[in-house]
Amino acid sequence: MIKFSPNLHATMWISTKGLTKAEEGKVIQVITDYIDQENLIFYGYCFGKFDLIVEFTDNSAKVASNRVCNLQEKISESLKKHRPQIRDPICSSLTLGIKITNKNKVSYRNRSKCPIRTYTFLKPINKYVNLNDILSNLNKDMEIFWNASSYSFLLTTNGENFHETFKKILQYRFSTEKIFSESCTYVGLSWEMSDNECKKKIDALVFVKLKRGFGELKLKNGEDEIWEVKKRLGWFDISLKYKKSAKTLKELKEAILDLRQNHMEDIESTSSILFPKEELPHE
Repeated sequence: MIKFSPNLHATMWISTKGLTKAEEGKVIQVITDYIDQENLIFYGYCFGKFDLIVEFTDNSAKVASNRVCNLQEKISESLKKHRPQIRDPICSSLTLGIKITNKNKVSYRNRSKCPIRTYTFLKPINKYVNLNDILSNLNKDMEIFWNASSYSFLLTTNGENFHETFKKILQYRFSTEKIFSESCTYVGLSWEMSDNECKKKIDALVFVKLKRGFGELKLKNGEDEIWEVKKRLGWFDISLKYKKSAKTLKELKEAILDLRQNHMEDIESTSSILFPKEELPHE
């Protein structure tokens, strides 16, 4: 029997203007002070075009939207107290979803106990879809939500390490390839936990937007052993390849934060891309 949760899952996507690790800590502090722990599902880092993710439950779209607006204002005020010259330190967007389940009991709150939580937006091929087919391919670490956008389904997947988590997503996409035409995935890393090591290294690219809009990013203090720098065309000015053999997302995020800390005068913002090692599963 198909059921829809009576409450909404709200996901706030936060982009920052080159905040340091300490300043991102202040952002998280404002979030955890403002949103009740009972309603918090996930909060932490994001790999992709955003820097931070906050997922919580609420009773209505209007209340959730108002909560996010207030939260963005409180975060900006907190950061400006620390660094008065900072302008528009964050911008955010909101995704609202209703959980779909075929279980007899609808879960009101299922806070992730895993360090990794991914968010995969799915676009159906046809206007009408069979919800039972969508639900039957989920495993115990997955949930799926309906949201009012062109990517009308949002799949969340919990995991202990990056490659194994991505493997689950690939398996789901393969099993639903006749249902969904496109997908887009953001990877979240819990603020409170560290992910387990992968057997294979995690390859990553970091795109950098420079404050002056062009030019060089001069590495220092041995950073050339960590990053390979290349210029690029597009919104971002520089691309950096992570040269070390990272086995955890935590290591990668720490390296990105160190880079932003060391180049506060140069870096406006960053965005990251992760490259999984898993192959597409076969039938």
